[in-house]
Amino acid sequence: MQSNLYIPKNVELRKYIQYFLINYSSDKTYDKVHISYPNTNHCLGLLKGQKLERLRVNEYTFKSLNGFSSYWTGLYESPMHKHMHGEVTEICINFEPGGFELFSKTPLSASIFEGDVIEDCLSPEWKTMYQYLNSVDDPHFLIDQLETFLLRQLYLVKAEPFIPFNEFEANNVDALKSHFHSSYRTIHRTYSKRLGIGPKRFLAMRRFRKAIKTMTEDHFADVLCLYADQSHFIREFKKYTLNTPSTFKNNALWVNGTMIWSLVENDKFSGY
Repeated sequence: MQSNLYIPKNVELRKYIQYFLINYSSDKTYDKVHISYPNTNHCLGLLKGQKLERLRVNEYTFKSLNGFSSYWTGLYESPMHKHMHGEVTEICINFEPGGFELFSKTPLSASIFEGDVIEDCLSPEWKTMYQYLNSVDDPHFLIDQLETFLLRQLYLVKAEPFIPFNEFEANNVDALKSHFHSSYRTIHRTYSKRLGIGPKRFLAMRRFRKAIKTMTEDHFADVLCLYADQSHFIREFKKYTLNTPSTFKNNALWVNGTMIWSLVENDKFSGY
């Protein structure tokens, strides 16, 4: 499996899209489980020749398909296991939380998973994105085309004002009050409506993502500064990864400084 990560070239898009991720494999014998971990972003996935189907909570499998398909993942709080097998062509567009609504009038941010999202939830012009999957041999052209399409949608849609949830310097709800100038009840209602989870849970997930990046850079003392104590860190880390920090660190795959997933051989995975 080859994975390449691209930051949007357009400055305006960078406010709402964290990155594009292209996953590609021409190996027909490919058979691995990709484990994605809770994150504070949303993903619109585009697939060629396969379809992502849900098996049960946080367990999914890719199935062969003639043509194209799409899916959406929101804020999930347990590891997501995706069984990939055969040839894979996938594009992931990772949006800032709540950012997707600026490109489409369809409210998806509060959904944990939606299959066939382009087919069933979005306007017909979004199928245009499937055309770009055929240019995967030229990823730079592909990204340019995606950016052009998304910019056009951005200028067409009139959405609610964008809230930069990831940019607020806050480790607790009380600190959020200075950003929103609102009561806890109002803040909780805003997070629940826009993201599907409350502010405490969102801040905990964001702290976890900051911790794994800091931990991988071997700044473990800085990791502990994010938590009340080491026991708090270990307990929350196991909640989000089902692993100890050392096991996670050995298996995690990073691309351009971003932790993408862990890989497990399918015959060694006991989740199904």
